[in-house]
Amino acid sequence: QMEGKLRVKKPSLKELYHTATSLSKEFDSFRVRYVEASLNKRALELAKTAMTIHDGISSERTSTAETPTSPDEEGETTNNAGDNSHHNTPSASPTPDAASYDPNSISPEKTYVLRFDGGSRGNPGLAGAGMVLYDAEDGSELWSGYQYLGTRKTNNEAEYSGLVTGLQCALSLGVERIVVQGDSQLILRQIDGVYKVKS
Repeated sequence: QMEGKLRVKKPSLKELYHTATSLSKEFDSFRVRYVEASLNKRALELAKTAMTIHDGISSERTSTAETPTSPDEEGETTNNAGDNSHHNTPSASPTPDAASYDPNSISPEKTYVLRFDGGSRGNPGLAGAGMVLYDAEDGSELWSGYQYLGTRKTNNEAEYSGLVTGLQCALSLGVERIVVQGDSQLILRQIDGVYKVKS
């Protein structure tokens, strides 16, 4: 790492990296910024919610807001809003957490902040990701979601999944200018090109 290179042994991490960098190029403006974990609590709590709900501890959902859908691991498209039927199946669609998303609140001229986080119990183990979209001007939360990732993901895979899913959702909501913030210096430096990913 001292030379700005990071050897990645797990192919899934390299794939997530390439997906994230590809998505970053779809924005008119894309920047990354490290934030302390204390400023990223909301995304972390959402990641923990994903793990807790799918671990069978809780089955409450707080929202029925619409969210973008994408194929899950079996190729099916799912939208988990208000649907408790996928407790033990990883989902490629985040479960929305903010009940009052207004599609008219996104303006192409404005800059938005995406905060993401992920975690794994066991590393690898039960994993989840959380993502939150904020208005950069007033700091208001516009959208948030969490995603259950399965039982054999590492912490880095969970972090990258939160980033990728957050970027996909931001694009589908019409965001064109984004600042990505997270508390994983490793992932942010990889996405920013400071660390090169090698296999």
